[in-house]
This record gives sequence, C-alpha cells and structure tokens, in this order.
Amino acid sequence: WESPEHQQRITALKEDIERLIPGFRIWMDRDNMAGNINKDMAAGIVNCSVVIACLSRKYLDSHNTLKEINFADQLRRPIACARFFHEPDDVVVGYTRDAALNAAFLITANVLYASFKSYLPGTPEWEVGVETVVKQIKKLVPRFDARAVTPSSVSAESDTTVFVRSVSEWPHPNDSDALEEVACPLPVNDLALSILRQNIKETFEFTVDFEVWIKTPRLPRPGKLNAHTLQLAINIPARKWYGDDMAPWGRSKLMMIGEGGSGKTSTVRSFLGEDFVPQHLSTLGGDVSKSCSVFFKESISASGWTVETTNNDLLVQMAKVESKKHSGGGSNGEFLSGILKDHTGKAEVVPNISESTPMAVLPGQTADSIFLNSIEEPVMTVREFDKSLVAQVDATSEEKITLSLWDFGGQEVFYSMHHAFLTAKGVYCLCFKLTDLCGPYATVDTVERCLKYLKFWLISVRMHAESAPIFLVGTHKDKLPPNYELKTINALLLDRLEDMLFSRDVKRKEEESGRWTVFWAVDNSRGLNDSTLFELRGAIVDSIRSADYVTGDVPTAWIKAYHRLLSLRVRYTHWSLRHTTLICRQYGIPEEHVVPMLEHLNDLGVLVYFSSNSLLQSQVILEPQWLISCFSEVVHDLDIHFPKAWNDNALLTTLNDDILVLKRTAVVSEDLLCNLWKHHKNSATEDENALCHKNSATEDENALCKFLIGVMRHLSLLAVWKDQREKLFLVPSMINNKSIHSNFRPALFMDIAFYFKDKPFLPTGYFPLLLAVMVEYAGEIGERSGIPMLSKSLAVISFGTKRFQLELLSDGSAIIRLGVSKASDLEFIRLRLMSMLNKITEETMGNRLRHEMLLLVEAEGNVRVKFEEAEKEWRHSNKEIWATDEQTLVSTNLLQRFFCGSPETVTEQTLASSEFKYHIFLSYLQKEAIDACTALCHRLNEQGLKVWFDQRYEDNQDNLNADAMKRGVEESRVYLLFLTKSVFSSEYVKMELKRAVDLKRKILFVHEEDQGQQGFAPFKDYIQACPPDLQHLFEKVESIPYRRRLHESDGMCKEILRRAGVEGWNVRK
Repeated sequence: WESPEHQQRITALKEDIERLIPGFRIWMDRDNMAGNINKDMAAGIVNCSVVIACLSRKYLDSHNTLKEINFADQLRRPIACARFFHEPDDVVVGYTRDAALNAAFLITANVLYASFKSYLPGTPEWEVGVETVVKQIKKLVPRFDARAVTPSSVSAESDTTVFVRSVSEWPHPNDSDALEEVACPLPVNDLALSILRQNIKETFEFTVDFEVWIKTPRLPRPGKLNAHTLQLAINIPARKWYGDDMAPWGRSKLMMIGEGGSGKTSTVRSFLGEDFVPQHLSTLGGDVSKSCSVFFKESISASGWTVETTNNDLLVQMAKVESKKHSGGGSNGEFLSGILKDHTGKAEVVPNISESTPMAVLPGQTADSIFLNSIEEPVMTVREFDKSLVAQVDATSEEKITLSLWDFGGQEVFYSMHHAFLTAKGVYCLCFKLTDLCGPYATVDTVERCLKYLKFWLISVRMHAESAPIFLVGTHKDKLPPNYELKTINALLLDRLEDMLFSRDVKRKEEESGRWTVFWAVDNSRGLNDSTLFELRGAIVDSIRSADYVTGDVPTAWIKAYHRLLSLRVRYTHWSLRHTTLICRQYGIPEEHVVPMLEHLNDLGVLVYFSSNSLLQSQVILEPQWLISCFSEVVHDLDIHFPKAWNDNALLTTLNDDILVLKRTAVVSEDLLCNLWKHHKNSATEDENALCHKNSATEDENALCKFLIGVMRHLSLLAVWKDQREKLFLVPSMINNKSIHSNFRPALFMDIAFYFKDKPFLPTGYFPLLLAVMVEYAGEIGERSGIPMLSKSLAVISFGTKRFQLELLSDGSAIIRLGVSKASDLEFIRLRLMSMLNKITEETMGNRLRHEMLLLVEAEGNVRVKFEEAEKEWRHSNKEIWATDEQTLVSTNLLQRFFCGSPETVTEQTLASSEFKYHIFLSYLQKEAIDACTALCHRLNEQGLKVWFDQRYEDNQDNLNADAMKRGVEESRVYLLFLTKSVFSSEYVKMELKRAVDLKRKILFVHEEDQGQQGFAPFKDYIQACPPDLQHLFEKVESIPYRRRLHESDGMCKEILRRAGVEGWNVRK
C-alpha cells in the first residue's frame, strides 16, 4: 500500500463494486493473507473470475504485485484496470517507456482502464471511475451483467424519510405534516442527488423552486438534503481517526457590518468596555486584529468580554479533554462527521505530499524533513500542558466562548472585497444610524439610503450564512429628539423590510412593556452604562452558545495543529497548503481532513482559506488582517482613507504619475503595487526564498507582489489591463462615475435579471467584479480588443472585434443590460457572459445568486421575453410567445433579429439526422483530457445522447485505429473537439477534424478553462496551434467552456444540446 489513505480508497472501490454487482465478492490480500504469501496470492488468482489491477507508482515497484499480474496473465485470467496515479499524465506516460516499470502496462495494454488519480470516494469523478470498472467486469464476466443494479434502484435505511415541498408553500422546515415522501438514492454523490431532484421536479410538476429535506433519527432535526445529511442518514459517523481525543472548541465569529459611519467600531469598543472616541475614524477595509474571550456562568448578561492576549484558550480546550478522559466521559462525533461529510463531492484536490519542493536537500535528508526542521517549535509545545489547567477546568463552572471580531469597512468601495469573508459560523451585527431615519437630520434621501443598505446587508448575510443570527443595531440614540419614540422607527422598518425581518434569525429586543422591536437602540457614548448595549452583548453570546460549531466536539489534533500554525504568525503571514499538510501530519491528521479543517477555521475567522477558488486552494492565509490591509492599500476611498504607504513622501514623489493614473482611471502599475506592499513584507515568501538560498530583498518584494496580485486577480479585485506585458491592472472597485463618450450604439439588448430566493437582488459590488472578469478576458484575446471604456454603471468593452455595452440599471430592478450591434455578437458575448456570471456566483456569492437572461423587445413597448423560451419558440416556428409580464403576446417575427440563421434551416438539419449511428463524436487528447472527457461523455449519455468515445468504443480495442476513427466520424451527426494546449499535436485529432470538415459535419468546440488543469492554455493559443487551413472554424464556431461543478455542468450540457440541435433526432439502434 502507498499509504493508509490509499488503502482506504482501494477498500472503498471494493465496497462500491460489491454494492453495484450483488453477489460479486472480491478477494483482497489485506483480508486473506494468513500463511504463505505466495501460496495465498496464487490461490486468490486461480479461484477468481477476473483480476482488477489497481496500478500506482508503488504498484509498479512492488515485486509481489508484478508476480500477481504476471501469474494472472499466464493463466489467461481476464484483467480489469484501475489507475491510481497521483502524478501528472505525462509522467505516467514516461513510466510506460521505463523498462523497469512498464511490465504492468504491457499486460494491460489492450484493457480499457478507469482513472481515479487523487479523487475521493463519493465525488463525481470517482463515480465515473467506478462505473467504468463495473462496465469492464460485466463485459469480462457476462453472468454478472443482468444482476447489476443502478444507484437509483437502491433505497436508504427504513428509518430515513425524504420529504419535498415548494419553497413558497413551505417556509418552516419543521412543519412536515403536508410533505410528500420520495425515494432516497444511493450512493451518496452530487450526481445521484441531481437525478433525484430532476425526478422530484417531474413527479410533482413543480414550476417554482423547491427544497428537499431529510428526516432520520441520526439527525437532530430535519435538514436540507445534500451529500452531508444523506451520508449521516446512512452511515454511523466514523470516529476511527481520533478516538475520544475530542472536545468542544467554544469559538465563533462576530461580524460588524453596515454603512460607513454607522458606528460599528464604536460598538465594538463598547462591547470590550473601552472608552468612547467621539472623533469619527473610518475603518480601512476591515479590522480583524482582535479576538475576545467571553466568560460566563449561569447569567449570560453578566458575562465579561476580555481581549485575547494569549493562546491559553486552546490549551484550556485540550485540558478539558484530559479532564473528560479522567472522568470517563465520551465524545460526540456528530459535529465532526458533519464537517467532513460537508466536504464530500467537492472538487478540491487532496494535496500531493510527494511533489518536489524548491529546497536544497543534503544526502540522508528529505525536503520535507528540512522544511519541518526549519520552523521553530512553539514557545509551549502541544505536549507540554500546564497540569494546573486541568485542575482549573475541573474546579470552575465558568463557560468560555472566544470570538474573532471582524469589523468591516462600510464604504461601497470595499463591498466587492467583503463577499469573500462573510461566513456562516458566526453572528452578525448590522449597524445603522437612527438619525438617518428620524430626527432633525433625517431626509427622504437619508431614509432611502439607510433602507437600501439594510436590505443589501440582510440579503447578503442570508446569501452567505443562511441561518446565522443577525442583530440590527441602531446607533446614535443620544442624538434623537428627547420625546421621540422608537416604535415609530420599528414601524418603518417593519413596513419597508417586513419579509426580511420576520425571520427567526433576526433577533428582536423585548421591551419592559411586553412589546418588542426588531432593532436594538444603543448609545455608544455611555458604553456599557447603556442598559440596551449591556443587554445586547449578552444576547449575542446567548444566540451562539448552543450552536453546533460551538458545542460540537472537534479533534484536539485540529486544535493542536492550529496552535502550531498560530505560533508561526510571528514569522509568516501566509503558508502553502502543502506545508500545512506536513504540519497536520505530525498530529495524526489524515491528508483528506486538512481541507475540511481549514474550511472550518476559515468559517470561524481565525485564518483565511479560499476553498471555492481552485487557483487559491494551494495557499493558507495565517494572518487575515495582513491580507485585508494589503488589499486596502489598493482598494479604498481616496477622499477619506489614508493607508500607511500613502504617507510615504518618497513614494508620492517617485510614483506621482502612477498615483494620478490610479485616481483618474482606476488602473494601477505593478511598480506602484510593489511599493505599496513592501511595507507589509512579513510573509512566507521570505522564508521559502531563504530555503531556496534566494536572499535578495528585491526578489522577496517581487515574490510578495506577484503573490498578492495573483490573489486579487483570482478574487476579481484586480484584472490585467489590456496586456499582461504592460504590467498594468484595473482596480474595478476604484472606477469612478465619470461619463463615457462612445460612438457605439447598440441595436439589440439582453437584460440579465438577478434573483435571490425568487426576489430581485443584485449585490452592491457585483458589477465591478463582472467588469474585472470581462476586462481580464478581453486582455487574453489580444491586441484586437481595444481599450475598455468604464464607469461605475456603464462600460463599453470589446472581445476581439465584437463590441458590446454593459449597463447597470439604476431603477432598483436588479438588472444588468447587455447591448450589441448584431445577432452573431449576441451569441458570442452571451455564452462568455454566462460563464463569467457562473464563476462570480460560485466563487464569491456562495452559489446562492440566480440569474436569468431576457430579450428586450423594443417594438412591443420594451417588454421582456425569456431567452430560452424565445429561442425554442422561434426555432419551432411558433407565431407568438408570452412576455414576462404575462399580459403581452410577442410575435416571434420580432425575435428574428436576435438569432442567427432561420427556423427552416434548423428543421432541415434536424430531419436529416436519421442516417447516423451516433449523436456526437468526441475527439480529445488523452493525456490532457481523459478524465474531463470521460465525465462529459457520462453526462451526455444521461441526456439520452449516444456518443462515440474511444474509451467506450464498442468494437474490439485492437481495432481502434485510424480507419475506426474515420468511420466513427462518418457515423456521427456532430463532431465535438475538446480543446487543450497540445490537442493539435495529435495527428489523429487533426485527421478526425479534417474528416468532419470534409463531410460537412456540424462542428462544436469545448475548451479547458480551469487554469489549474494540465491542459489549460489561453484561448488564443488554441487558435494559433490549429492548422492554418482549419483556423477559419474559430470564426464560425463559438467554443463552450468546460465546467466541472455539477450546477454548472448542467448548463454546459444544455448548451451543447442546444448547439447540436438534438431535438427530433432518430438515432439508429
């Protein structure tokens, strides 16, 4: 075995196969080696029907495994193949050429293999691999074919019930009397859940959004159906990794949000018992430098809040474990199981510890040992407990919660940044000025502005943290008129924000009269002498003291690992995931638990880890304040904020021109960025360079600058301006509201409407993020794109020669309007815009923001029609379609200008397809896209399409030659090419494409867009690598970006089907 984790994955494969093929029993050496090794191995092979070879790097080196596969080959036993290589595909190809390693490859040369790489059990990629192995077995051992079962035919245990109800009709999940019971699928993965949702939608004919909930004795209350809750319903939580060495951590996060100048910082000072500062000091970006300990006994209101100065809270929690062990108490592993199961099915890759590192290695040493020896042990190591702490825990009845305090800057310029830091494991204080709503200083404008910001923050919190407690805190109570009654403000808030305030998560204040208000009116000038503020402080702790993440047991190994990471903050501000994994390994934390642990710590606000962004997963930010301070050197309000670096006279003199350009155009030079950030030099980059013997201060500064530029670009806070070689970057949040003078006049308009829970909502700060992604893409295309023209609510941008306009409508409709000059441009821009919107929604908006594309029909008085419905009706030559107002009928003749071609030509192409054997011929380069194309083929098969795919070619594999490929193209209606950086280096690919062109087949392109994948390249590289006589295809065919996430891959497959025009096809059986 390569590792215990590898053994667990092989065991998971065994269990999956035995579940999907009843009666199929698998021999494993782990369970059947009792005497002579050779004798036991031989007996296992002689008595089997098929051999499954699980190839990995250590498998190739093992003498015993090579004996097994050679013996199986000599006995002519059928062999199925599963590859578990962590290494890149080109490295594995190198193994096949190595005489010392290639014996296993030779024996399995003609065998269809499944690639598992580093995929975790339960993920979509893992399920594709299992399906491939099962298919091999059924083909090699036909008697098991008829007995195989599909995941959807298996039900969960009898004590598990799944209910479904539409969101609009079921606001309270505990009310399950009227719910419908449905079947529960196995195995637990996103694919099975997606199929379940589709079946539910069709069975109950839901036309609105709906939710699926699950109820089981293993869940404390009904919960939303996902991989986590379904796994809890089926499996007893596994605690085999940590035993009873677990304890509640007692940690949470307090987030202060609201408009700038609303009193957030003053409220924090009051909570901590600090003196009131009457001068207004605007928070720059965010202040996350403080944590506080809250000690209390029976009375929450009597709790004391103390600023943390040591890490004793970690030691106290570990001392509780020792105390629990001495008293014989056990641990509850349900919360830990929830954290780990929440991670099931995600696309993050488990770090590969075998990767090479840029460290000098001496004989007898390893790079990892040098790294671990290079970092100092903490002042108090995790093994050196103060025994008095155990006694202290036993002797006191006080409870303790540690809060990480996050005070967010309230100016709009910071809002694009804040979405990356709002998390679910915490409590929110939404501050607003009472004087904006009433009193002598209140005006219509201040009232509307205040309500707008309250609505924005309430929905934003719901989007990122659906069940987190929210306290509305009204400040400046001392400035209200003496006789003013708070019930007037309460009535105003209920009238204007009623649907948002009648949530059990919005915490109300009960008055002495028995009435209640939805807000807490405080006077920070009196500090804790203000009774409401004192009561509010206790209510905050009371709202989270029973939360599962506060009371649930987590492994003390996690606490120890965090304590170690915390001790490194003195020297490092950020840290690689790989090095974090090495540290966690010292405390017995399995590699697959590292990312869930980091996500948990990120949610608690003690560090920053961007798990949803595939390109930032390799970095762990140990010091959140450092990251926000670095961001704020660039992103801030130039009129009221003065960051540290901007007070440097030398900087102002040397780079004055660059500073003026930033203020005027929101474009910043790399030189200015490096100078702004050199004041924040304390980083992991320094030490890693030292390990590489790079001692130049300039090299350190450049490395830090490149790291921060990369982080801000991946969060869409920076975008390459025009061309990477110019080393200029757009800061989208700094774009001013200047007028744009352009001669571009759009002729066609498409509105993108945004919704949260079916209500119009577009977060403040979303438009700048979208501009960043678009400007970045325009720069990748090359010089033909021209210079974007940008303002806060209007932009004119070019993708190559295709020019378009984006406008943020100011009427509160939550709509961004796209304007183009012709239908072909609309098709080109729409597809790319859809991809960009999905990227922002997934990586920044918590996947909770929905958008819909609408065509604006000006001839009918500016009514809107849904794009998908309009296209369908137009292609079917129907005469009319209803507008979104459900009162206006729109003639499809008016839609002609939005679409290319004509309905007649589409119909002719569709009817001519009956002669074909396959819907789609899938062409790709195996070493760069085998896993992606296997998954894509699987998804297209689910849609009912028959795909010619060489890994599933039905004829004998020996006949898979050029003639077979040509015949596949001839028998397919559509040719789909998966674009990767080296795809045109394959003569087979070029031959297939030319044959498809000669036969006038419909051509589709899908391209790799994930920069973390081996096959990624800038799109212009795909075009340049294409043979010159075929490059014209890229002018006619718009490529579709490949999507791995389930919710995005549905849209991708839908677009492929739409482009291919599959409706009406007759596929020959």
